[in-house]
Amino acid sequence: MSLRILILVSIVVSIGLWFIRGPAVSTHSAVLALGTLWICLVPTFIYIRSRDRAPMPFLALMGGYYAVFFAISVFFFPTPRPLPKFGVQIAALNIEGQFLVLIGVALMIGSYVLSEKFFYQRVPHLRLPQNETTKRLRFLLWILIVGYLAWHAIPALKSLPSVGQFIQPTGPLAIAMMIVLIRQRGLPRAEAIVCFLIVLPIILLQIFLSGLLTNVVLLCVFLAVVLFYTGFRTFWLYGLVPALFVIAIYPGVAGYRAHTWDGGDKSFSIVERIKVFSEKTQEAWTRQKDFEVTILEPLIHRLSGHVLLSKVVERTPDKVPYWRGETYKPTLTNLIPRIVWRDKPKEVTGQKFAHRYEMIAPENTTTSINLPWVIEMYANFGRLGVIIGMTLVGIFLAFLSAIFNRREMSSVEFVTGAAIIFPLVYPASNFSLMTGTLLQLALAVWLYFRIGLTLGKANP
Repeated sequence: MSLRILILVSIVVSIGLWFIRGPAVSTHSAVLALGTLWICLVPTFIYIRSRDRAPMPFLALMGGYYAVFFAISVFFFPTPRPLPKFGVQIAALNIEGQFLVLIGVALMIGSYVLSEKFFYQRVPHLRLPQNETTKRLRFLLWILIVGYLAWHAIPALKSLPSVGQFIQPTGPLAIAMMIVLIRQRGLPRAEAIVCFLIVLPIILLQIFLSGLLTNVVLLCVFLAVVLFYTGFRTFWLYGLVPALFVIAIYPGVAGYRAHTWDGGDKSFSIVERIKVFSEKTQEAWTRQKDFEVTILEPLIHRLSGHVLLSKVVERTPDKVPYWRGETYKPTLTNLIPRIVWRDKPKEVTGQKFAHRYEMIAPENTTTSINLPWVIEMYANFGRLGVIIGMTLVGIFLAFLSAIFNRREMSSVEFVTGAAIIFPLVYPASNFSLMTGTLLQLALAVWLYFRIGLTLGKANP
């Protein structure tokens, strides 16, 4: 898509959003939301115009997250009324919170752009052996794929400390590298058939039946990014189609989770799970129109980061004191693998957050509510936390991009690096949870390929 077409589409979408907004969305809220949307689009405009761009549009993808959760979704803010399982409703969107997001995203983008060249000139990128044979690389990738499938299929493996932190991201990494190999004509036909007609559908089905549909979309978007890297022109379809599919079935998610997650000791087969999901989705779409919750309202709430932010801004610090850095402390302990420290405290910031702001019942010890980075900053340090925090996040992302997302990287280096940092484009959980194991993962993946691609080879 050319820059002119993208700008034209953005203008049309902005006008459409302005006119379809509900009565609960004030003019001020709409203006701030559109301002945030256009600021979020700046990294995409820059990326399209750049001739020396990185292989993955890292900052543009991050901007996409804020565009959806803190800008576009504002226009679908429903008229407040009591709703089950969503805590105390807010009467209106908090203007201060919206303004802080606009300023915070602008500072994140600005600090990224200003520090990007500095890091690219001074920080070495991820390096892996360049003389690897395709056969050996394929062998290593199949080990990761088999390990990923086994980890999901065998419950006992999930109890092993630190294993999941390595297995979960390396499964998609292996599939993505297989895409690159098939595009480079380096993957035998039989392996391609097994990988993309058997293994990939199994992986998607496993994630889908877990009820965590966001992970389905993220995996597909990641694979679309890799297709973009290989020059596949219709790469965007592989991210858009799954997203539309999730939107269509999301009304049945709550019923499916209640039936399968709260089923006690009962275990459901794959066929039973598919049947339950189908039934709950059909029930949701065939409800009477006067039902207290409209069909897409759960999805709107799921995408409404601004609602969560408004609740936090309105209650902090008058009713709820600032956290003053409490949620960032696990970042240090997360550096220690659980295999070394078996009694390491579990990361429960999401549940503490839900209780702190009275979004779940006091006796509820299982439900956790995601704490996005920008909201975490305000909950800890208020306005200054957002201003300084988002600036530091931009610098941090530029640093990571310099290591894991460079134009001069080989295919295996890029896919490996992209798999490590891609989850950060969806900063919907607290900072320590998302970054606490980043260093260990990078080291483990680097050692895996470094040793695996060179072991047994004679020195030149």
